[in-house]
Amino acid sequence: MSPLQHLSNWGSSLQKTDLTPALFIGHGSPMNAIEENQFELATLLQKLRQRGVLIIGSGNIVHNLRAVDFSKINTVGYGYDWAHESRAFVNEKIQARQFNALFNLETAPKALQLAVPSTDHFIPLLYTLGLCGASEEIQIFNDELLAGSLSMTSLRIG
Repeated sequence: MSPLQHLSNWGSSLQKTDLTPALFIGHGSPMNAIEENQFELATLLQKLRQRGVLIIGSGNIVHNLRAVDFSKINTVGYGYDWAHESRAFVNEKIQARQFNALFNLETAPKALQLAVPSTDHFIPLLYTLGLCGASEEIQIFNDELLAGSLSMTSLRIG
């Protein structure tokens, strides 16, 4: 049973509890197996948010483990030029709501291709952005580079 099927079959007992149901989209979740139409699928998940489901996306915007400089792991803000450039590019597109600029990494700037050598940690960002309603605020936080090639940039929507 898929996560969407499971959540659509809630019983009345779950709906009456004080617990907030949650759907976790992140590395290792079944959602990461989908490599096309992530954004469009996420727009379908907006209905779950309207039902009170907390949806958390976990991944990385800058995530190149091969390039990590472990001697700088505790130096907040240390990043290679391409890491700074890619982080700025993604943040700019998010703030401008130009999400489609993030859909095809093959045509993205070279810096972003270096920052995202595989999509498994980047795909949750597309789901998260697809959950964003047209008038909802997007807050970027924890936006620092570490070890040259990692960021744990986070978004809060709504």
